[in-house]
Amino acid sequence: MTLLRIIQDVGLEKQGVGRDTANLILYGKGHPIDALEVYGRHLKAVNAKDGLYPTDARQLGKKTPLGQESVDFPRFLRRLKELGYTAPIIIEREITGPQLHEDLKQARAYLEKLLARAS
Repeated sequence: MTLLRIIQDVGLEKQGVGRDTANLILYGKGHPIDALEVYGRHLKAVNAKDGLYPTDARQLGKKTPLGQESVDFPRFLRRLKELGYTAPIIIEREITGPQLHEDLKQARAYLEKLLARAS
């Protein structure tokens, strides 16, 4: 709610927020769909990332390939559409090496399939 208050207090028409779909999960703070209900109409950018909730209070949750863990992408994308979101969705995968390219290809195909269904 603090973020929403800041947006409202500043009051600029073009200001908004960017959302990384997995950050609330990785930090054990909530779920991205719940966040859409608070400030979704102010959303200007989305980074698509997936992961697991933390199991150790001293560590972040584990980052995983898109569509394999805690983010409910079908529901998230449907809600984005309902909110009128039309900006790009940027795939984020924080690894290196050949697996990065494979994960990005799979993530793109996964998101394209879900976006086609949401249309």
